[in-house]
Amino acid sequence: MTERSEEMKRILENFNWPSTSNNKPPLGTSSHNVSTNPPPNVDPPIVGEKMDEEVKKLLLQREAEVDKAFKDYRLQRDLLDIYCDDIDRLFLFTALTLNMSFSYNDYEDSFTNLHVYLHNIQRANPHSYTYIKTDVMDRFELCFVAIRCVINAFIGCMLPVIFISSVGIRGEYLNTMFVAVAIDGNNNTTPIAFGVGVANSVNSCTWFLMRLKDAIGAGTEVALITNMGDTIASCIGQVFPDAYHGYSCNSVLNYCRLRIGQSRNLDYLFFRVCKAYTTQDFKQTFSKLSHGAQEVLHNIGHMKWARAYFPNIRWNVLNINIPEFLMVLSVSQRNVPIITLIDAIVQYIQQTFAERCVMGGMLSTVFTPYAEMVLQRRMQKSRQWKATKIPPEIPSMLPSDIFQVFDFKRTCVVDLNRHTCSCGKWRSLGIACGHALAAARYTNNTELADMVQIYYRGDVFRTTYQTRNVNVVPPPSEWEIPEPLSIVLIPM
Repeated sequence: MTERSEEMKRILENFNWPSTSNNKPPLGTSSHNVSTNPPPNVDPPIVGEKMDEEVKKLLLQREAEVDKAFKDYRLQRDLLDIYCDDIDRLFLFTALTLNMSFSYNDYEDSFTNLHVYLHNIQRANPHSYTYIKTDVMDRFELCFVAIRCVINAFIGCMLPVIFISSVGIRGEYLNTMFVAVAIDGNNNTTPIAFGVGVANSVNSCTWFLMRLKDAIGAGTEVALITNMGDTIASCIGQVFPDAYHGYSCNSVLNYCRLRIGQSRNLDYLFFRVCKAYTTQDFKQTFSKLSHGAQEVLHNIGHMKWARAYFPNIRWNVLNINIPEFLMVLSVSQRNVPIITLIDAIVQYIQQTFAERCVMGGMLSTVFTPYAEMVLQRRMQKSRQWKATKIPPEIPSMLPSDIFQVFDFKRTCVVDLNRHTCSCGKWRSLGIACGHALAAARYTNNTELADMVQIYYRGDVFRTTYQTRNVNVVPPPSEWEIPEPLSIVLIPM
């Protein structure tokens, strides 16, 4: 058994696991260096079973600051369900929230050995991107980590949209975490790069963005989304001058509230405007907003936040949420050694890929569960819609693929050949709208593979996770010392 699994066993030695009433087989061991099985002298918790009162009391009797963090991110009520669903997540969560370190108990020693640790990340995951930014006195300022196989998965199999945000950390030296998050074809969020630093400054944001650009490639076409008011938002144009840069809709609404105050029906009307698929619907609802709200939103620029004006590269993405694990980790950990913090995030990414690899192997449908759900809803809704073929303006020997579809409210024009519909939904999401499905039924076309973007295909989802493994870093006793060795000093 590895040193790290021995450490986990010591951490959880006094943890009162709930007894099991049936004989379920033990969970399989991890294929990597960290053993994720529970200690042999206790029964593992049943997946999905409610924990007993003693365990619930142990997890909920936390220091006031951590309890506040759970309440802030709406995790308190779902705490048991979330972390009982996966035994590996429960081990990691329990150890971290008890402020225990897998690798290091010495804060300063963690900075000194940071270069060695990042070298072994690259050794475990070849061609990964790890950088350290220091000042002239070799004192730590910021580090960057991007696992190569995660970057490859994003470039080849995920929507070309990245949400970039800075998250505050409550620490004596570490105060900021930078996160770059992408979305796969099942509408799951995946961290593709992250950084941990001393300050959320323009220099730090610019440096992080430059390293991200190195990782994804300067020629990769992506859409970048940030929160309004975030320091990193002001640096996007400097590092990605040709990329589309938009704002998350929630941050635009918050900015509007700050400028004009909370007015009647502001939230309701804003999201109706924000989610409109066509410019006609946008203008109709936009006119109902107050004059002050219209002025503020117009000055921001409609292309930055309104779906009807999104370029194709942004797809249908209004907001991307940072994974809750990272949010809780950022506010619940004080003065955790930097190696422990980075290692926890790497393990989280590894666990995420492992879980979705299993999910991909269980898929038996052509599309991902998210795409199947969208298609099923649109099929049911459009079942009674009437489609009529429109003859071409110029007679041709080729069959016409243009239809008029009446949905009992309005008539939309569908071009099956160009994958467009005047309702705007097909172009925005990349999944055939109800009008397109009605037109396909008119032609007796039951093959929907050509009507859905490749990102939503089940085989692409499997390729994303089953052919790429994120390896965790081995315990310190197995670390390789790089040459030359750079010593990083603790921040001022």
